[in-house]
Amino acid sequence: MKILLIVLDKGSYVNFFPLAAAYLASAARMRGYRDITIYNQEVYHYPDEAIKDFLDKERFDVLGVGIYGYQQYIKAVSFLAQVNASKHRPTVVLGGHGPTAAPEYFIRKLEADIAVLGEGETVFCNLLDALSSKRPLEGVKGIAYRYGVEVRVNEREKLVTELDSVPFPAWDLFPMEHYVLERHIAASHTDRCFPVLASRGCVYRCNFCYRMDTGYRLRSVENVMEEIKKLRKDYNVTHITFADENLMVSEKHILRFVEGIGKHGLEFGWNCMGRLKVARPHILKRVKEAGCVYINYGVESLDQKVLDMMNKKQTVEEAYQGVENTIKAGMHPGLNIIWGSPGDTAESLRKGVDFLNRYNTGIQLRTIKPVTPYPGTALFKLAVERGLLKDAEDFYSKYVNSDRMTANFTDIPDEEFYRLLFEANRTVINNYYGKLDANAVEGFRRCYFEHDTSFRGPRHR
Repeated sequence: MKILLIVLDKGSYVNFFPLAAAYLASAARMRGYRDITIYNQEVYHYPDEAIKDFLDKERFDVLGVGIYGYQQYIKAVSFLAQVNASKHRPTVVLGGHGPTAAPEYFIRKLEADIAVLGEGETVFCNLLDALSSKRPLEGVKGIAYRYGVEVRVNEREKLVTELDSVPFPAWDLFPMEHYVLERHIAASHTDRCFPVLASRGCVYRCNFCYRMDTGYRLRSVENVMEEIKKLRKDYNVTHITFADENLMVSEKHILRFVEGIGKHGLEFGWNCMGRLKVARPHILKRVKEAGCVYINYGVESLDQKVLDMMNKKQTVEEAYQGVENTIKAGMHPGLNIIWGSPGDTAESLRKGVDFLNRYNTGIQLRTIKPVTPYPGTALFKLAVERGLLKDAEDFYSKYVNSDRMTANFTDIPDEEFYRLLFEANRTVINNYYGKLDANAVEGFRRCYFEHDTSFRGPRHR
C-alpha cells in the first residue's frame, strides 16, 4: 500500500517540525507499511495546482492530511480541490483538531472519504489494515467515513496508555536541515532547534480549549532523554521546545523531569508550556539549572470572574506571582492573554494591557487576541446556545482571522469592541518597541563610552 502524507504550506520561511505527520509515518512503518512519501508543501511552497499534476503521474492508495486552525482549513479547501480533480485520486483521509470536532462538516466540505478522530497513530494504522484487506469500515474504531450520501461516525478508539511504545517520529522522511534552523523563542543565534513531545493531554478543562482526547499521559523520562540523545547525535540539535500542552503539570513531574536531564548528563537549552501555580521559586530554580530559558504561560485573563467562567482553575495572584518568579529565576515568560470571553469588560482588557506592559521581557511581542469558540469546546456550545453561532459551518464562515472576533460574548457592541481592542494593542505594541529602542540606545552607549565590546548592534540582540 502506497501512502502519501501531506504537510500543508503555512506561508512561513522556516517552519516548526510537523510532529503529527512524522508520528503517523513512524507508526505506519512499525505496522509494516514502508512505502510512505511526504509531500512537503510547507518547505518547498509548491502551488496547490502541483498536487494534481503529481497525482496525475503517480499512484497512491491513501492520502492523509491534518487540519488545525483557519489557515490550514482554508489551505486544505483549495489543496484538496486539486486532489479531487486528479486522474488517480487516492482515498483521502483527514485528521487533526478540525475534523475530529466536526467530522461530517469536514468530510462533506472537503469531499474527503474518511476522518481519523483524535489521536492518530493506532486509528490510522487500523484503517490502513482495513483498507488493504478491503474490510468494512464500520469495524474501525475512531473514524468517520462517507457511506453513500451519509457520513457515519464510529465509536472512538482507546488511547495509547504506554507512550513509550510509540516509536520516535520518522525524522528521516523530512528535510531536517530546514527544520533545525527555525529559531525557537529565547534560543541563541547558533542553536539548532527542534520540538519533542514528552506527554500528551492536560488535566484541566478550560472552556475555550479544544482537546482531541481526555486525560493526561506521560512518557518515561528515560524514553524522552533517549530521543533527545538521538536528535543530538544525528542532527546536532542543541535546543529543545517541549511541545506538550503542559510540561509543568505538577511539582512532582517537573522535578522528576529535570532530575532526568541531569542524570543523563545532558546539556541543552529548552522551552516548555507551564502552569502558573507550579511556578514557585524552588521549582523554577531547578528548572533554570536544567537549561530552561523560556516558559510559556496561559495567563488568559487578569480578572478572577472571567477566569472562573473559563473554568481556568487559576487565580490572578498566581499569574502575578508565577510570572514574577519566572523572571527572577532568570527565564523569560510567555504571556498569553485573550479577551472577549463571557464576563469580559473594558476594565478586564485594561488589566491585560497593564500586565503585558509590566512583564514583557522583550523576547517576543505578545498582543491580545479575541477569544475563539472552536467547535468541540464548551465555549462553542455556549455560542450555539446564545444564538451567536449555528454550527461548525457557520463558525468556519466567520472565523477568517485569529485577530477577528468570531462571536461576541460581551455586552460591548462590535464596533466598540474593536475600537477598545485596537487601542489596547496599540499601547502594547508601542510599549514593546519603546523598550527595544531604549535597549538598543543603551547598548550603543555602553559600547562607545564603557568599552563594552560584546555589543554587536541591535540586530544581534
